Amino acid sequence: MRRQLICANWKMNHSLQDGMDFFLKLESIDYNNPQSDAVVFPAFPLIQPLSTIGAKIGIPIGGQNLNENESGAYTGEVSASMLASCGASWVIIGHSERRDIFGESNELIAKKIIAALSGNLNVILCVGEHLETREDGKTTEFVQNQLAINLDSISPDDMEKITIAYEPIWAIGTGLASKPEDAEEIMSFIRNWLEEKFNTDIADKTRILYGGSVKPDNMSGYAAMKNIDGALVGGASLDAESFWGIIKAVS
Repeated sequence: MRRQLICANWKMNHSLQDGMDFFLKLESIDYNNPQSDAVVFPAFPLIQPLSTIGAKIGIPIGGQNLNENESGAYTGEVSASMLASCGASWVIIGHSERRDIFGESNELIAKKIIAALSGNLNVILCVGEHLETREDGKTTEFVQNQLAINLDSISPDDMEKITIAYEPIWAIGTGLASKPEDAEEIMSFIRNWLEEKFNTDIADKTRILYGGSVKPDNMSGYAAMKNIDGALVGGASLDAESFWGIIKAVS
């Protein structure tokens, strides 16, 4: 049985004090949820101090991105080992904002996954289509291409540390959340693809998250779907009570 996983992607939001207040608020409402897992992904400067406070209530910290190289003359970049040394145990790779705004290709994302695994980090791999792709009826083709390139060099053993997040780009931050049944259709496709590439056991064990305008009042609908194992949450994860509401919705 796959445990639900709720991830908070804060993007470029929250100061250190905001982040500390977030965790103190969760602690004050007696955060305790043995039925699911949670991870918070703050901006790089917040990782080390928040990893300490997060550990007190059992919430690990992750990075929102990394560089595919271990070290070198890459001004402004962060490696897997740097993330781990600051207390991060997870990293998001291939978020649509990295793909679209910063031009990250599928091939680059594949390299980043290898770097993350080499650094012993758990990976959230994001995939998902634009609205025009969906309207053209090419969602599964698009997502399959992303998965095929991103996971080309990944072994079945590597998949123990990889979670996939399906985020229809047209639903991210727009309030236009995908219907649970529509998201489930793509999640089912992804799980079947994993079975074909790896094996049934990997397909059954890999957690697949939904992302895109997730809120406390719609999360239960996604959690009720057979192939949806949690969520990668953006704006609604910035507030502790809202984030806790999403977690409670899958309990």
